[in-house]
Amino acid sequence: MSTGRASVANDGTSPMTPDQLDEVIRGWLGGPGAETAAPAAVAAMTDENVAALLERIDFQGVAGLVSAGLPGSAPLPDRLVRGLRSRLVEAEMREAEHAETLKRALTALSVAGIEPLILKGTGLAYRHYEHPAQRIRGDTDLLVARAEFDRAVRVLKEIGGEAYPMPAGLKEATARHVLFHSQLGMVEEIDLHFGLSGNAVLRGLFPYEALANTAVPLPELSPEARVVSDVEMLLITAMHRLKHRQSVYYVNGVKYLSIDRMIWAKDIDLLARNLSWAGWGGLLDRARETGLSGAVLSGLKAAENTFGTPVPKDILQILDGREPGRASTFLTSGVLGQVWMNLMATPGFNRKLRFLKDLVLPPADRMREAFADVRPSWLPWLYLYRAGRGMGVLVRRYAEGSP
Repeated sequence: MSTGRASVANDGTSPMTPDQLDEVIRGWLGGPGAETAAPAAVAAMTDENVAALLERIDFQGVAGLVSAGLPGSAPLPDRLVRGLRSRLVEAEMREAEHAETLKRALTALSVAGIEPLILKGTGLAYRHYEHPAQRIRGDTDLLVARAEFDRAVRVLKEIGGEAYPMPAGLKEATARHVLFHSQLGMVEEIDLHFGLSGNAVLRGLFPYEALANTAVPLPELSPEARVVSDVEMLLITAMHRLKHRQSVYYVNGVKYLSIDRMIWAKDIDLLARNLSWAGWGGLLDRARETGLSGAVLSGLKAAENTFGTPVPKDILQILDGREPGRASTFLTSGVLGQVWMNLMATPGFNRKLRFLKDLVLPPADRMREAFADVRPSWLPWLYLYRAGRGMGVLVRRYAEGSP
């Protein structure tokens, strides 16, 4: 999603750019200043433009929102209607299956005396979206106390979950993937965390105990469900969004490295619209405490530009007048800058040496896990492969102006 505004003046037969496609989507979602595509132009879209539009909707993560926001009387290409309908049906089926799995997991953890907190997409889906299936996501993130983590993994395995390590690279491993197979053959994923980030700079910003003190019930999901407060959720969402300047993600098998997804802006939009004045004050305080003032400002501006989020001007001015904070600086730094900041944040001389050793020669089990599909699997070759790939990434980032 570009920060500029591209005209959607297009008769539907000429190839449409990503910016033009984004403006069509924003127009359907009621974005401020968005130029609504002429009905005739949409109706006349070529199959290539329809395919590109559906791909763009998938990238933006807003298929459910688009389906709900389409003008009822507008003529639409059959392929577009079928594509949106199939996505909506799939999202609703997945939501029903995932909700059953999640409820079972929450009940089992509760019986064991473990109180997980729901983070990010699922918490937002049930607390702020009109229908949970509108907030399309691939998993649910649960946070538990560090002391309860291993036991929580065992509880989920006892009810049919399969636990797998979550690749951490140079970061401390703070989570496990737990996969469940539903009766319909779907794979439902719960990511169980005892920390929100393994990066030394970000570690400890959101301890479980502090989040639990302000968490609220989520009866829309289940009697056992608890979700972090809106203030903490906005901070976490802003941090997660900015993380993807350097952390790749996949949509339909395509790799992306971008913070400009409409669904993340929508998350922040809904959270901001539900903050009281006291909530805004709490957000300012917590943004300073966590060093995330810059990340919050970036997220609020994205929501304002994309969805017209009514952010109080005083709040924007205060955030704009601050230093961005250490965590925000880390998130907006390049690869080398992040490595340096993590090294400096690692306590103790010996642990710093271990960090440098792992940077140059990661442990064999971590190498085999990270490069399981690389052949040959001879360990020296994997180190050479990693070094070559890393140099390629750095060269591309420097060429793009983001070292």
